[in-house]
Amino acid sequence: MYEKLWLAGLGAYGRYEKLGQEGKKLFEDLVEEGDDMRDELSDRFENAKQKTLDKLNDTLVKVRTTILPESEDKASQLVPQLEELTKAVKLLTEVQGGVVAKADEPKIEVKEAEKLTKTTTTKRTKPATGASA
Repeated sequence: MYEKLWLAGLGAYGRYEKLGQEGKKLFEDLVEEGDDMRDELSDRFENAKQKTLDKLNDTLVKVRTTILPESEDKASQLVPQLEELTKAVKLLTEVQGGVVAKADEPKIEVKEAEKLTKTTTTKRTKPATGASA
């Protein structure tokens, strides 16, 4: 289509040269109409572009309202659960930290102390054999 328009323009210019003054008038009229057409086509293009953008925007709004409310609702439902889990993890960490701190040190000392007392107790309570015979 663009090629035909270009060729028509060249043909009009060729007639302009052949017809002299009458051709010059015709050519100037064609240029003026072309300028008006360009403005009209530019306006049509802008209108079509704006309509397309509006439709695209409407579609995006529909998609967002379809998807996001569920996401926002789910997120708002998860907030209390996350807070609860955070508190539980903190509590477990504190309890475990306290138990580990209390359990590790005394148990090691108690176990070592028990071993020491058992070995010394068993050595003392054994009767001496063969000394009186």
